[in-house]
Amino acid sequence: MTSYIKNTSKSISEIEAMSWCINNNIKIYPIVVDKKYGYKNYVKIQIYKEGRTQTGNDLYKQDMSMTRKILELYKYMYEHS
Repeated sequence: MTSYIKNTSKSISEIEAMSWCINNNIKIYPIVVDKKYGYKNYVKIQIYKEGRTQTGNDLYKQDMSMTRKILELYKYMYEHS
């Protein structure tokens, strides 16, 4: 697997962080849980890294708050990997 070089500038965007993570086999995605709000299910966020998965405890609606949290986590993983 090819490892990509990090951008060392201080102001990396969330999209650049997400791209770097995906290219380095770090993936963050929602997992549907068996609890509904309206007609949709809540989700938990799962992180895949180095063959292992970790699922968070917090529940998110399938809306922009979930998307913002996923992007925030991609940036965190980029900065701490």
